[in-house]
Amino acid sequence: MLKQATIDRIASLIKVDAAALKTAITAEAETDVTIADDIEVLDKATLATRDKNKYGEGKKAGEEMVIKNIKKEAGVDVADDDPKKVLDAIADKIKKDAGANPDARVQELEGTLTTAKNQVKKLTTELETIKSEKETLVTDTKLLSHFPANTISALTREEILSLLKTKVKIETRDGKEVVIKDGQPVLNPASLEPLPVSEAIGSYFKERSWVQDEAGAAGAAGRGTGNSAPGGAAKKFTKLSDVQKHLEAEGLNLQGEKAMAFTQAAMKDNPDMDMQS
Repeated sequence: MLKQATIDRIASLIKVDAAALKTAITAEAETDVTIADDIEVLDKATLATRDKNKYGEGKKAGEEMVIKNIKKEAGVDVADDDPKKVLDAIADKIKKDAGANPDARVQELEGTLTTAKNQVKKLTTELETIKSEKETLVTDTKLLSHFPANTISALTREEILSLLKTKVKIETRDGKEVVIKDGQPVLNPASLEPLPVSEAIGSYFKERSWVQDEAGAAGAAGRGTGNSAPGGAAKKFTKLSDVQKHLEAEGLNLQGEKAMAFTQAAMKDNPDMDMQS
């Protein structure tokens, strides 16, 4: 029979009750388990490709909307929404409308061209900022999820996170998450294989004296954050975006210590949380 841990993992992936799945697996007679039609199981590579495509589609749609407004304001008729072709059409219109020497009209249309270029640049910058903020939140949340429970009280978790990020990051190499410290993977000295992420980060915490001894561990636990919404109502989240919406509704800074601690608790409560949507 399958190990219970394997059954639990399969049940989590296909969103069914683990006990019901175990019963079906061990039953002598043919037994069915209902799996929702909208369940999709994706590996990390496929998920990354999907998110990259979603970002590209959103960026393209946003650019097309801005370009259409620019064409309308400038009074140019270009079938293509290529920014370069639209800007070229505006430049051609400037030359055509200038005629003999109407300086005021030339200045007006040149101003329109400059505004159009700035709008395209602003849109691109905003999209890149949104992407960067999401990547930072995912990275910070992942690091926080591996913090030892007995961190020192002299520094906040946010302060420790800032210091940690100057030396440590998590990368995926050969399909495995690896801790990189000072540009080099953290390895097991005996096997020369990468240490598990939690073990590598825990080792660095001890190196920096960021963990309390056994006597102080209870104090750290007293400061811990359970996965409960402000007000004490327990709630289990299935997507990182839902956690973010909850924190924003509570008026918390997503990069703040309370929000980071809450997100970490939510991830521990649901290890299979969708980190991309």
